[in-house]
Amino acid sequence: MGSGNDATGKGWGGEEKPVHYSAGSSVSVIDPRPNTVDGTIPTGSFPVRLAVSPDGGRLYVAEAFRQRIGVYDTASRTEQTSIGLPGYFVVTVALSPDGRYLFASAVNNSAVRVFDTTTMTQILNTHLTGSTTGIGFTPDGQLAYLATNPVGVVAVNALISQTAVPTTGSPFEATVTADGRYALVTDRQSLVQVIDATTQTETGTIVVGATPAGVDVVPQPALHITTATLPRGVVGLPYDFAVAALGGTPPYAFSIDPATLPPGLTSDTAGRLT
Repeated sequence: MGSGNDATGKGWGGEEKPVHYSAGSSVSVIDPRPNTVDGTIPTGSFPVRLAVSPDGGRLYVAEAFRQRIGVYDTASRTEQTSIGLPGYFVVTVALSPDGRYLFASAVNNSAVRVFDTTTMTQILNTHLTGSTTGIGFTPDGQLAYLATNPVGVVAVNALISQTAVPTTGSPFEATVTADGRYALVTDRQSLVQVIDATTQTETGTIVVGATPAGVDVVPQPALHITTATLPRGVVGLPYDFAVAALGGTPPYAFSIDPATLPPGLTSDTAGRLT
């Protein structure tokens, strides 16, 4: 999420589509292929943050001035329902990776509220030391990192506050690396804080410039073997060739069925054929 009015959400039909929102009263849907506005979804005044369900069918909008979360059907682009939050100026909404839980926070309140997206009822109200401005989840959906100081860590399935991680700055936005090893938290002091997701401790900081407002990670490509063909062997001469792979999380371990190898060749877990 940048400091302007642009956000990227998982769009309709499971495609990645950027969504632009303005300080007006609608969400604009943009198709990046022809670079055109595909339409709008009327919302409450000043839609601040967006979250889209994993199947792309439902849009959740933080509507701070109306003190509510608007819930919209992306096919008909109409309001389905809303979650009223009187006195709670909601500025952040985030969905757990499975779409089961909706997290919300407000600029004027230290509580992070969690809702069941099936019943639209509140199931958790956890109070932190300050307002939460960003929420990031581990890829497996087990933990949620809440950008406040100290950084809150919530066990999603148990819906309990697991711990708090002291940081050196003023957290603003949070995300987690694709392998789930580290949480990255921006602050208002030119830093990105790095938190070890195993020990839940800050392991370092990265200087990036003045007041970083957003942070995200480039998804790892799916694990695949990049070696398309093997070089031909010559009878009576040594053979030595390593298969290469890309994506996933290194280091890799290869396994080749011995029955598929020519007589005299063997393989190891490093992908080498000799």
